[in-house]
Amino acid sequence: MEKRVFSVGMVGCGQISSSHFSGFEKASNAKLAMVMDVDEVAARAAGEKQGVPYTTSLDEILSRDDIDIISIATPHYLHAPITISAARAGKHVMVEKPMCTTMEDADEMISACDDNGVKLAVWFPSRYSGIAQKARELLRQGVIGRIMYVKISTMGYKEANYWERGVGGRARLSDWRRYMRTAGGGILIMNTVHNIDQMRYILGYEATSIYAQKGTFGSAAEVEDFISVSIGYENGTIGYIESSSWAVGRSTDPTRIYGTAGQLTLSPFKVYLNRVIGEYPEKEWFEPAIGEVRSGRESLTEDFVDAIISNTDPPITGEDGKKALEVILGAYESARVGMPVDLPLYY
Repeated sequence: MEKRVFSVGMVGCGQISSSHFSGFEKASNAKLAMVMDVDEVAARAAGEKQGVPYTTSLDEILSRDDIDIISIATPHYLHAPITISAARAGKHVMVEKPMCTTMEDADEMISACDDNGVKLAVWFPSRYSGIAQKARELLRQGVIGRIMYVKISTMGYKEANYWERGVGGRARLSDWRRYMRTAGGGILIMNTVHNIDQMRYILGYEATSIYAQKGTFGSAAEVEDFISVSIGYENGTIGYIESSSWAVGRSTDPTRIYGTAGQLTLSPFKVYLNRVIGEYPEKEWFEPAIGEVRSGRESLTEDFVDAIISNTDPPITGEDGKKALEVILGAYESARVGMPVDLPLYY
């Protein structure tokens, strides 16, 4: 029996769309059918490069009967209304991170997809990395003992105009990144959201409290370019996030997970144990074999289509997107009030 290939409509042809296109090109069960952007120059360029029709009308792309899935890569504040419109049009949805900018919007997106019988997934391809998969496996095997402390470090440097013009100043028509109303926040929601989701996936349990401080030091944007976040987890694990887009000289300290019997680092992926476990040595750093690494965008696309066919939950659901968003919004609320905030958020 011939395998069905699902057609994808791409909404948003900005800087991140190229990674979506790459995933669709490699996926065995999906193909790009049309692109849409309100900027006709961007839409035309993407359509011509990908060899598909383009439009500047959301209604046009949603009305096409031959499009099964809508992939969304627009400014953050548009994720919710486009997702809801796509769901009402009977389209399955893959939405770029962050899922949206408010908890209310997250709930409305999930409800709209449920009510209209379509699937919703969030683009968190870093879960598919070989490092994330192996780290998750080692933690579930108890290799480093009980987890005591995790630290996420994303200390990068971007030019001051990033928040106005994107990476390399290449964004054409919008400075949406610089405003809380349109972006939802700065470095934490823009970039570190990937690391937050990946760590939740690796650990397998939830954050229960947040305390954060943040500031804007290197640009004219109203969103943060530096933030520190302390996290309490449901099983007593302590967590910390340091994140910046204005870390001059950057930082070389990797994300770390500390256990009672050892620790591991991500990127570079290394493990240190205070005991011999199986083939792993003691009291020396080593690199566990990762095995075959799947392409994140390709694999998430294929798994999403499989979930549609089998009518099962997508590999990364709207609820997953909501949990990552909750940590971020909890941090922003904590920084605003100057006090710890309990999770889940009540709103």
